[in-house]
Amino acid sequence: MSFFIASSPHAHSRKRTPDLMKGVALCALPGLVAQTYFFGWGTLIQLAFAIVVGLGLEAAIMLLRKRSPC
Repeated sequence: MSFFIASSPHAHSRKRTPDLMKGVALCALPGLVAQTYFFGWGTLIQLAFAIVVGLGLEAAIMLLRKRSPC
């Protein structure tokens, strides 16, 4: 049995995934600013920590799978 591979039904444009993710990141900025305003700098520290952990884990998995990181 073979499956028909199609784009998501809600994606009607031919935008690339990196372009869409840049838009998602830009849309998240107002919420991040508001959260930092109400809850303090700890929000940015946690965000930076999450980014570092995510990148480190992805690099570790790439090394375990013997794949190039790029």
